[in-house]
Amino acid sequence: MWLLNTTELHLHPYQPPDRDLSDTPFLPYAILSHTWGDGEVLFEDLPKPSSKNLPGYRKIEQSCALARSQNWDAIWIDTCCINKSSSAELSEAINSMYAWYRRSSVCYVYLSDFSLSVDDHGPSGIRNSAFRDGFKKCRWFSRGWTLQELLAPFNVEFYDKEWHFIGDKAELASEISAATGINQKYITNWDAVNEASVAARLSWASRRQTTRLEDQAYCLLGLFHVNMPLLYGEGHQAFLRLQQEIASNTDDESLFAWCRGASEWRGSHSGIFADRIDFFASSAEYVPLPRFANDRAPYAFTNKGLAITGRFTKIRSPDLNGRFLFSENDSRYRYLLLALNCTKENSPEHLFTIILKCEAYNTFVRYLPNQDFVKEKFASHCENTEIQTIYIRQLPFDSKLDISKETYPSWLTSCVLIMPSQVSCLDYALKHWRVSATTRITPSPYEWEIRFQTLLGTRGYAILLFKCIRGSHLTVILDFGFTAGGMYYVAGLRAHADASIFTQTIDARINEVAGQIPLNQVDQDVRDSDGTIVRLLSPPQSTHLNVYQLEILSPVQQSHRMGVPLR
Repeated sequence: MWLLNTTELHLHPYQPPDRDLSDTPFLPYAILSHTWGDGEVLFEDLPKPSSKNLPGYRKIEQSCALARSQNWDAIWIDTCCINKSSSAELSEAINSMYAWYRRSSVCYVYLSDFSLSVDDHGPSGIRNSAFRDGFKKCRWFSRGWTLQELLAPFNVEFYDKEWHFIGDKAELASEISAATGINQKYITNWDAVNEASVAARLSWASRRQTTRLEDQAYCLLGLFHVNMPLLYGEGHQAFLRLQQEIASNTDDESLFAWCRGASEWRGSHSGIFADRIDFFASSAEYVPLPRFANDRAPYAFTNKGLAITGRFTKIRSPDLNGRFLFSENDSRYRYLLLALNCTKENSPEHLFTIILKCEAYNTFVRYLPNQDFVKEKFASHCENTEIQTIYIRQLPFDSKLDISKETYPSWLTSCVLIMPSQVSCLDYALKHWRVSATTRITPSPYEWEIRFQTLLGTRGYAILLFKCIRGSHLTVILDFGFTAGGMYYVAGLRAHADASIFTQTIDARINEVAGQIPLNQVDQDVRDSDGTIVRLLSPPQSTHLNVYQLEILSPVQQSHRMGVPLR
């Protein structure tokens, strides 16, 4: 650790005591917290006479003068006190930085984009709205590294761009809370930060930015008391490693209480860990259950994924309304419900619950990560569930998947729809359809579910929900008719691509799509809202079944269309 002499402005090495020592809680140095700008004075620049011409030199002079006026002989400033040319020294600094701020005697926060005005206080001394609005917009509150610089030190003083004293952390707790979304008890109580849930601490950082993507994880190491090597260039993998380190050191399952949100539609599957920190933006209220109520066996990292032992509720699938089809005694289930040992702070009856989908024997992925569920929706089905160990696979993060819902995959996919040709009831006909599939690429980019709706006695709709793993989701509606001779036929086809199939009822979905998209006859191309071609091929005359082949072809592949055999 290098410290800057506040009188001579020279660097000298300093070896602080172990951060776990309690007999010397504060060390004899001040520390500066700020946001970087152009022309900062770096470690290698400081000894050069030319460093005084850099714009950042005045910030060093002013902070040293302030520390000197308070009788501090040394100060630590991240721009010039870290030798970044040494990877070992940089790694040590980042892994120790939280401790350095925590052990400092005073931390000066320099707000380079805020000016204190004489009109900022009302007649009673209360800061007015102009002050609060300007203070809240300071860039310092939006940066990733400054989160630990706010929470770690005991004594934090704020200064404006002209180095006028604004107030300390305790005096400004209300304004800081409004700017950061952090509860005041964690701002004013130095030791309370360690009591905050994992989800809460991650939520504090969810809306902050860093210059390097990896620093979104590295700037949180001290906040969770974990250490890990720095691997710049690993991208999103850094945040995954951080979550794994946290999971190795705590049984707080609010770590898994994240949600992508309705606007983030990158497919219906994910791993147990979040791909990005902003997925925790709405997780601040989740807290772990009391330890005596947490009976989960320790989880472990394996080559099949995260091993979790607990009670799981079997379901067949979720429906469009967020309800579940339970399958407690059915060995053919594909989905499990996992109620985490965490709840909302003010609603202890609401357990955060995730849906897991089986991919292989005893191996699952998280399903529908865009939605959060609570145990109340299926509490009556959670009794007497068996204890088992499953593996939750972490899907690799692929930046190519981070696409808008208007982008569609470039695979040709077809499925075969088989319906009995002569029956006396349309309901029976629809419910006895069978679906098989052939694809040119394995694994298929789609899953599908069939939903049925009967209108009147002679007309009906079958709605097929193609849940695309990558890109948009496709809704296909088949319009059925009924002949006097007992033959059912497909009168037309509608197709529409969007991402709202899980948020609407079947009736609403049919009415919306059927009302907006014109009807096309069988054996004609239907071009949906994304430019994807959907075509339903009529059954051969020789078959005794109504066998239809549904082809889906993206715009990229339309020039390479190929036939896919029915069987």
